[in-house]
Amino acid sequence: MRGQRAHALGLVLLAGSMATAFVPPARLAVSRATNVLAGARKARGFVYDVLKGKVGARLALAATGADVVAVAQQESDWQSALPSIMLCHSGRQLVGSFPDTEPLGVAWQGPRILDALGVSLEEQEVDAAVGGSGEGKPLVPAVVLSDPADVEDPICVAVDVSSLDEGFVLSEVLRASGGSGLEDVQFLDTRSLMVRADPASLLDCGRARAMLGWHASNKFCGKCGTPTVSIEGGAKRKCSAGESCGARVYPRTDPVAIMLVYDAKTDRCLLGRSRRFRSGMYTCLSGFVEPAEPLEMAVRREVFEEAGIEVGAVEFVASQPWPVGRGGTCELMLGCLAEALSTEINVDQSEMEDVRWFTREEAEQAHKLSVEYANGGGQPPEGLLWVPGSYAIAHHLVAQWLRRA
Repeated sequence: MRGQRAHALGLVLLAGSMATAFVPPARLAVSRATNVLAGARKARGFVYDVLKGKVGARLALAATGADVVAVAQQESDWQSALPSIMLCHSGRQLVGSFPDTEPLGVAWQGPRILDALGVSLEEQEVDAAVGGSGEGKPLVPAVVLSDPADVEDPICVAVDVSSLDEGFVLSEVLRASGGSGLEDVQFLDTRSLMVRADPASLLDCGRARAMLGWHASNKFCGKCGTPTVSIEGGAKRKCSAGESCGARVYPRTDPVAIMLVYDAKTDRCLLGRSRRFRSGMYTCLSGFVEPAEPLEMAVRREVFEEAGIEVGAVEFVASQPWPVGRGGTCELMLGCLAEALSTEINVDQSEMEDVRWFTREEAEQAHKLSVEYANGGGQPPEGLLWVPGSYAIAHHLVAQWLRRA
């Protein structure tokens, strides 16, 4: 389980030397799964010392005549209530907010929620680490989010409770969180959280969405068809056939080339839209990188296929994980700027509804409107053009080109 840090998802976008963030980089905002335990323990004062010092602290207490058994029981009781479980249902994560706070955050649950829901975690070691009650209950998938090197037990875990009735789960959560001050508790999809959640929570939700989705799609061995089992805290899956197969399956990330094509002679950039987009939204062209295909070749191929434009120089700018990719997979968006060698557009109507050149002034206006109509979710007037919001790498590729005037 070591090394499975939630912030390793790295939902970070670095445009040039300026950190324009899908969420802030790890050096500015770290995973809530890593910090929530340390923060909670420090807030508890002396109990934190007991947890950290363990035997040493108990011996110190004994020297003062304190009831060591009572302190140990207090430690055990509080440990079992420490918020370390993220519940997930049908690709969504359980979030909520506190009074007078606008961003949503993960509604972390104590390990006792597993008993309330009547489930145990698929891996016995993980179940025991979070304080589960053991065997005899339906097993549910789980992925370790925190790194044991960063926090002491219990570890932070994302748990997939999609097999349970959603109403039942929410009722048990509300019952368990009575008096916590948490409001508006709900399961919300990761895509919506990109503009509504606090950055640290988004890191954890993104990893949970990607990893649990991958587990759900890899229940059987691709070599022999035998069921697979989760191992190493959900970092991998292994064929249960034993020595006759024993194949291991690793999480999948699909590389996607996304590019802002520009014409240096006329100072314009190329943007397109799909039929499924909201009215007025245009974005950078994109497409999957084929097996054994260089990124630069993928950029040139996709642009020519979708718009009939020939591309010369390709410059890699930044990357962005996209845990809500097409087909339910996690994608890695590889952002590029690409110089056009031709300007006549020939749209592939099977892939795109429209592709057009934007002047610098049009691109600036569309970029400004993105905050209102992408981040804010407002309904744009008919005929108004805008680009994706700051949660998407396309937004920052447009900004990168605009800054290079």
